[in-house]
Amino acid sequence: MKKALGKLNRAYILLLILMASAVTLLGIYQVLARYVFKWPIFWTEEVIRYVYIATVMLGINFAAKTEAYTAITLVSDSIARRSKTGYKVLKLIHHLVQLIFFALLMYWGARLAIHAGNQNQFSSAVKIPFVLVYLPIPIGGLMGVADAVEKIIMLFQARPPQEHTGSEEVHVV
Repeated sequence: MKKALGKLNRAYILLLILMASAVTLLGIYQVLARYVFKWPIFWTEEVIRYVYIATVMLGINFAAKTEAYTAITLVSDSIARRSKTGYKVLKLIHHLVQLIFFALLMYWGARLAIHAGNQNQFSSAVKIPFVLVYLPIPIGGLMGVADAVEKIIMLFQARPPQEHTGSEEVHVV
């Protein structure tokens, strides 16, 4: 099970890297085509926007999972030095807030995707169904909910949860 989850995680990271690379390469291609070759391309801006949104919505879970976001740790560090129980309670509150945020993201993102699917909406330039544009929102939320639940469970287990500082390197094999 752990090996399968590791492979899934590597595939997820690779997907994020490919999506971010696609945004970068399409942006460079668009600038070169428009300003160097005087040949504007109508579809690249729309594709860049939607791939970028999908990258952010799917990547937000990765940032939360590895704690690679900006945090002010003055209070938590002070509590950790004084009381392990206090620190555990603070971490529980942190993970519960994350759980609520990702649950709301999942719920409202799913409603948005369903609404777009029911309205049969398409993007203007490349005619991508909006249900596909909005789908990364609830998927990212679902992945965040699963991660927050895992962290809460690990918090109550005998062994301490593995803390991420955000500075660890991510290796994609």
